[in-house]
Amino acid sequence: MGKNTLILNRNLKENWQSVYLYKYAKNFSSQVIEK
Repeated sequence: MGKNTLILNRNLKENWQSVYLYKYAKNFSSQVIEK
């Protein structure tokens, strides 16, 4: 379980960065469309 948790945490960190960038890009796109 300990090993799996470490792998999961590492994946979550990378996924979190991807999700953050995705949301940022989405917000940016919608702002451009609104103008």
